[in-house]
Amino acid sequence: MWPARVRRGLLHERWRSAATRAKLDSACSPSQSEHTAKVLPLESIELLQRWERTYPVADWVVRGLRMWPLLRVRLGERLNASSSTADAFLAASRGRRLRHAKMILNQVKTLQAHARDREHTAKPGLPTEAVFLSHPASRRRVGDSWYDAFCDPIADELERAGLRSLMLEAAPYPAQYRLPRHRASLLIEPHMLRATTEGAVLSALPFSGAQARLEGYAALRAEVAKACGADLLMPPSTLHKRALQIQRLAAYFAKIFERTRPKLAMTVCYYTESGMAFSLAARRAGILSVDLQHGVIHSHPAYAGWSALPDDGFELVPDMFWCWTERDAAVIHDWPARQRTRHRSIVGGQPWSCFWLEAHDAAASSIRRRADALRAASHGQATVLVTLQWDLGLTPLIKELIARAPAGFRFWLRLHHVMNAEQAAHIAAWARAHAPDRCVVDEPTELPLPLLLLHTDVHVTRHSTVVQEAGAAGVASVVLDPLALELYAFEVGVGLVTLATEPDQVIAAIETRAAARKLRAATPALGTPQTLRAALHALQRQSRDAPHAP
Repeated sequence: MWPARVRRGLLHERWRSAATRAKLDSACSPSQSEHTAKVLPLESIELLQRWERTYPVADWVVRGLRMWPLLRVRLGERLNASSSTADAFLAASRGRRLRHAKMILNQVKTLQAHARDREHTAKPGLPTEAVFLSHPASRRRVGDSWYDAFCDPIADELERAGLRSLMLEAAPYPAQYRLPRHRASLLIEPHMLRATTEGAVLSALPFSGAQARLEGYAALRAEVAKACGADLLMPPSTLHKRALQIQRLAAYFAKIFERTRPKLAMTVCYYTESGMAFSLAARRAGILSVDLQHGVIHSHPAYAGWSALPDDGFELVPDMFWCWTERDAAVIHDWPARQRTRHRSIVGGQPWSCFWLEAHDAAASSIRRRADALRAASHGQATVLVTLQWDLGLTPLIKELIARAPAGFRFWLRLHHVMNAEQAAHIAAWARAHAPDRCVVDEPTELPLPLLLLHTDVHVTRHSTVVQEAGAAGVASVVLDPLALELYAFEVGVGLVTLATEPDQVIAAIETRAAARKLRAATPALGTPQTLRAALHALQRQSRDAPHAP
């Protein structure tokens, strides 16, 4: 049995999560269910650029680390908090009083995952070509195992060339491991907990001004608080703690690199603290670090609009950015020219889409038949893929849309990959109770998105990244949140996005878009297997011919 204090904490977490879900279900009327950001993404980028021009952010150093990348991303995320209800969800999931209970729960889940899937536990030690840092949310089911949609297609290509790779898998709370894994990985959550704990202990020691150079930092904190009505920029003591934790995490990754001697260090979501530590360790070891694009980047503070960088780049930011398209790569290419020797972009395509252009083994063929059967069963006048997002899920607007839509509409509800089993069950139960003949949840959630889009007439979402992927497949999107018009300016410009905020508007837009489906040509696709191979080979040449020494 767990200690009583931990049991009480986890029970309170369950109660509070349920209370939050109830609040999310009831807080919004249909007309209010889709919220616009407090600060629109491009407005937040403009604010960040103004502060980069005003303050010497590239020179801010704590414990030997230039910390502006972490500050920029956290500040941008807080500026873009999408709604008061989403804020409540975040607050409920991050309560400080439950921090220790959450840590313990994550470690227990990691040990359980290790025991259940021991045969797929990697043992670092042999030389490898690439080390990947990813997380369970990137996994998608293929046959009897779970495949990392961003890393495994690249690892497959290396394997075909006779080269090894190593997958490191982090699982922030709440850990939801997808087992069995397609390829062996190392579950690093215990090592990360130890490193962050060491950093927290060290940060309790007296903090001297000699350990930091933060000229103008207090002034920026005051300006941000005045402009935003909240203290969004962390105090120096917290920044000191984060720097120490990143240093300790980097020391752990350095040991992995020493044992495996990789040429490439590739990560999904570089802008987490573990991702920044990974880039830091790679730079210190002279290893080429690469961020793998996993979603829209055009107005994301980790990617868009950087205007202040040191001449040799930030050590917490990867050397290269693997982008899906030329338009995505241009976001990085727009950074100040003098940093392009350190921070550059390369077009490699969307690995998951590339994978399904060539996958024809028994497991892939079975999945293709399932996708074909799903379409055959949806013999209505419009097949509508609805991609739900983690913060509001099945909103009142979407529920009313389904209830009022013509009888010939068929809705494929695709759950967000970070939703837990309880959330999934809640949505599936609603669909069975209110639209059993017109809604499908399980298959659209499990089947690969590239195959679903081949059979979809219209895509509906608030502002999911699937808008970009649907556009590449020639599928138009009906978006329920005005924010999407800013996020997907290209798709808007080529006529693949319609905004609708009332049920009748959404229904009319679906009917119009479905009628025009066969007449619509695809926009430039998200790469091919050849695109992926060319980018990987270019990175291998760069790592071999021009190593990035510290």
